[in-house]
Amino acid sequence: MQYLDRVSIAIVDSSHAFARMARFLLTAFYPDRYDLVGTADSAEEGLRLTTEHRPSIVLLDLRLGGGPLITSLRGAGAGAVICLGAEDAEGYRTAALAAGADAFLLKSEINATLLPTIQRILGAH
Repeated sequence: MQYLDRVSIAIVDSSHAFARMARFLLTAFYPDRYDLVGTADSAEEGLRLTTEHRPSIVLLDLRLGGGPLITSLRGAGAGAVICLGAEDAEGYRTAALAAGADAFLLKSEINATLLPTIQRILGAH
């Protein structure tokens, strides 16, 4: 994907406050680069949103589901899945990556890690 291409992103997270913060981070600083196609606060809503919009990236709250949900999101059209977690437990990171996530990020570090991670993932696809 070239830099000038717009990147579509869906946020699937049970925390409305986190979803608002991620939306702001993506759209306030890079409105010409990122298209937020929507937010969902459940696995079912996330699958519907992904099926409808087929986003380049899905930001997924790991608490909403692991491997089966990641597989379903990919089958519904997600280009990449970035799992988000509140805890810095290696088990969460390992489980997310083993389940097929492209990356695992801590919610507490999202300001510093989200955009570089998206760029890394898009460079790999």
